[in-house]
Amino acid sequence: MNYKKKKMKLKYSILIVAFGAILLWSSGCHKPYGISGNNQVTTETRQMFSFDNIVNEGSFNVYITHDSIYQVIVEAESNLIPHIRTLVNGNTLIIDTRESLNNHSPMNIYVKTPKLYGVDLSGSGLISIDSLSTDHLNVEISGSGNINGEIVTNNTVNAKISGSGNIFLELYTTNIETKISGSGNIDLSGESNTGTHTISGSGNINSYNFVQKECFAKISGSGNMYLNVIDYLDANISGSGSIFYLGNPQVTVKITGSGSVIHQ
Repeated sequence: MNYKKKKMKLKYSILIVAFGAILLWSSGCHKPYGISGNNQVTTETRQMFSFDNIVNEGSFNVYITHDSIYQVIVEAESNLIPHIRTLVNGNTLIIDTRESLNNHSPMNIYVKTPKLYGVDLSGSGLISIDSLSTDHLNVEISGSGNINGEIVTNNTVNAKISGSGNIFLELYTTNIETKISGSGNIDLSGESNTGTHTISGSGNINSYNFVQKECFAKISGSGNMYLNVIDYLDANISGSGSIFYLGNPQVTVKITGSGSVIHQ
């Protein structure tokens, strides 16, 4: 009899502990995780060491302008600003946070720099480049955010997407190289002497408004290319994507996949 009573008490104890754990878990689900913004937006100006590359690792909106100084202005809710890091490592400005920030207003980062050779977005935020003249530029997205900009260069612009974000560029350059291995799109306008474009993912390259004298296009994925070519187009398709082109260039075609090359 005592054994049965002890067994019943043990069952009740287990039930009480389990019920308490469920209550604790459910109440915790309603509490916000991380640091919640206080709705009081302010700015903080930070003087920086020299850099020529910028990495956005968060959900920040980064606006880049050319200037004679290196400066960062952080605009966000006042209690979140101390948790927004702007660190220079080597020649790279890294913008990130170690906390989970629950912002109610946009977190804007205004960057001034005399030179810029690379931007990298690995988060869900934005990078916007305002009327930049540079020797060369690398643009890369591995996250879900977007990059846009107006760029003039006498050398090469490299644009690469391995994530789901999009790149929108107005370019005047000697050479453009684009690569898509993710699902994001690259939209181009302007002009270039030479273009080399590669798609191994599902994203598209939209460049009907981007005039190229010579173009080398390769698709091994399912994405499509929309090109505007004057003199020469080399089209190589081993995937299911297609190449659509404007202009009347000399065309060399190699197709081993199911895609097509179509003159518009």
